[in-house]
Amino acid sequence: MSTATTPKPFRLPSQPPAPKAASLRSSAAKTLIGKGAASEEGSHKTHGAPLGADEIAATRKHLGWKHGAFEIPQDIYNAWDAKAQGAALEAEWNALFAEYRSRYPPKLPSLSAA
Repeated sequence: MSTATTPKPFRLPSQPPAPKAASLRSSAAKTLIGKGAASEEGSHKTHGAPLGADEIAATRKHLGWKHGAFEIPQDIYNAWDAKAQGAALEAEWNALFAEYRSRYPPKLPSLSAA
């Protein structure tokens, strides 16, 4: 079952948006380094270093992963496959951008350079 949400459709404003003042933003998140690693979860040893064959085998067992290395079961692949949705959103964006380009040609160089 997918928990992805459908993005809201893009809408063009009747006039281009006014520039906004820059603002600082920050966010905080709590994470657990090496999440899922059988004996190294929470350890700095999992950061930027390979787990090693024994730890990988223990982690696979700990997570209940019965598939081979780099093997993605078809049901998981299907659940995460967003190619069709991505293509539809890209087509919608391209149409929106083409409409914007025709409405606001002076703004195009700054958008195209980004």
